[in-house]
Amino acid sequence: MQQEAISQARISTSTSSGGTSSMEPETMLDELPLELLVAVLIAAGAWRPESPSPPQDGGSEGVGRGHRQQGQGRRAPVVSPLSVCRAWRDVLTSSPVFMSGLLVVAHGGSRERALVGACAMGHLAAARHILTLEEDEEHGGGAPRADCMHGQALVSACTNGHEPVVRLLLGFPHHAPHCSCSDGDALVGAARGGYTSIVARLLEGGADAACQDGEAVLEAAGGGHAPCLTLLLAALPAGAEWEAEQALVYAAGGGHDAVVRVLLEAGLPEDVLTADASNGEALVAACRGSHDVCVRTILGWPQHAPHADVRSGAALLAACSSGEDAVVRTLLGWQQHAPRADVDSGAALLAACRGGHEMVVRTLLGWPQHAPRANVGSGAALVAAANGGHEGHEAVVRTLVEWPESEFRAECLSEALVAAARIGAEGTARLLLGSSEHADCQDGRVLIAAAEGGSEPLVQLLLFAYPQHTTSCDWGALLAAAARAGHEPIVRLLLECGGRGSGSGSDCGALMEAATHGHAPIVRLLLGVPHAVRADCADGEALIRGARSGHLEIVRMLLQSPRHAPSANSQRGGALVAAASGGDAKHECATREREAIVHLLLDSPDAPRADCMAGEALVGAAMRGHAGILRLLLRRWPHDARRRLPVLMRLASQKARSQGLGSSYRAVVELLDAWAPEEETADRLALLRIS
Repeated sequence: MQQEAISQARISTSTSSGGTSSMEPETMLDELPLELLVAVLIAAGAWRPESPSPPQDGGSEGVGRGHRQQGQGRRAPVVSPLSVCRAWRDVLTSSPVFMSGLLVVAHGGSRERALVGACAMGHLAAARHILTLEEDEEHGGGAPRADCMHGQALVSACTNGHEPVVRLLLGFPHHAPHCSCSDGDALVGAARGGYTSIVARLLEGGADAACQDGEAVLEAAGGGHAPCLTLLLAALPAGAEWEAEQALVYAAGGGHDAVVRVLLEAGLPEDVLTADASNGEALVAACRGSHDVCVRTILGWPQHAPHADVRSGAALLAACSSGEDAVVRTLLGWQQHAPRADVDSGAALLAACRGGHEMVVRTLLGWPQHAPRANVGSGAALVAAANGGHEGHEAVVRTLVEWPESEFRAECLSEALVAAARIGAEGTARLLLGSSEHADCQDGRVLIAAAEGGSEPLVQLLLFAYPQHTTSCDWGALLAAAARAGHEPIVRLLLECGGRGSGSGSDCGALMEAATHGHAPIVRLLLGVPHAVRADCADGEALIRGARSGHLEIVRMLLQSPRHAPSANSQRGGALVAAASGGDAKHECATREREAIVHLLLDSPDAPRADCMAGEALVGAAMRGHAGILRLLLRRWPHDARRRLPVLMRLASQKARSQGLGSSYRAVVELLDAWAPEEETADRLALLRIS
């Protein structure tokens, strides 16, 4: 019977073409463990194959695992990895011997840790079996104690809510763990999970409800477990020190109204807990969490209720920031000590606008008493709304600009427009552009901000529909802004838009920005358009910036430019010094690219001298810990400058020591030792000892 099942499993994992498998030998080897697992299951009497699916289309042939064999009228049982896993799961979970053995093996032979694992899983039978294991003559050790590892088995069972396992451990006849083991971790874990029956069992067994400065109470309050909290409060010893006020704040912040009521109804002394404790912090926490029910409970508490305008309107500010309109209305409409809608010079409106909460904004602006003006704070609310989120809070901006009697100054509208353009909020920017004739910036700041934000449709809109933004715009600054941010489509659009600035010095700034920030496609675009900017503009400044930033592709692109390529010796070797002195040796990939730049510069036809600029490249490489670059420079050091080399190397060693580059510094010093004269070897060894 077993052989027949194994044969069926083997057949079902092959194809049906001619009764032979079409799998490669490697695939057959991969399938072998599945058959072995099935064989073990069959030997254990635990294999129950899945029922085969009914044949489709009346065909006699199937493809793949579980299909009908060719020429047969019945289908083999399905053997799939999922069915095998399910069978093994059933075997392991149903057999305490299997389970406990696997746990012992999985924990490196430690029976104590295996017991903890079984308790964490809630496997009662496995835990009982491990507790009754006999002495192992081969490996030594018998059954673990029920309180082993300072009661970690009990802690794991309580934390995961396995009450049967908890009863097993606490009722074990030998070495049962104490309910307060591990400084009360078991009680804290049960309270965190809200396991009321386990908490009751531990408290009955002598667990200290005030353990860890009342951590169990805080966990129950923060998790909203009112029944657990009731048990813990009743078991607290008189005069126990615990953070009652913090528990109330946790409960209110989590919106657990039942827990708030349990705490306030517990009859605690006034010096321990009141509804207005910590200057109304619980009310502020409830407002911050947008929990209107808790807010009403705390404000309406009969004794020591906090004022709705507590801490100069802190609760209202928290509610406006969170955006819950019901809480805002509750505070503003409270019968006594209600906060003003324009509290703190419109700070509440500003918070709501910054968060994009349109309903709250409308509530504040339309409140019957002391409503703030839409242009409060010189239009700060409008700017905050335009600059909020990823796309700006368009609905809030529309509410502000369309609110009756909301006259915004041109400067405010312009500032909001710039803010929206900078984050690419096209919809908000269109709204502001159409809101007033004064919403413009004569210096082109909006267009530059849109280029930085990367919104090509907005840039097109400004270029073609609002020409006043381009007439006085610094075209070079505009192109440089788009290049700096890496927005190639916008750079292309600007170059194609009338050619303003093309081929002039205005494009040089864009080339330098793209080279600095490593935007190779933009560099290629700037160098490839008709009337392109010269690659050697500004005396090769783009080459120097690209070398300083370590962008090999850009340096190669500039040096190999077919038109006006910069000299590798631009600015008396500035590119070489920049490449050697930049970066950080801690980043190996960037360092290798920087070494390639130095190699490329030194191999150029018009290569700079290795000792250019009084040897600054050598000193800079030592300071940055670039041992590879240092080796290149020493190999290319001119013979006519050998006399200056010892002085430069002494300076380089001092600079490297001052940087404290660790292993990179050691490599630099060792390299300098190999090239230093004999009389200076002692100095180098001293530097090595410092490292």
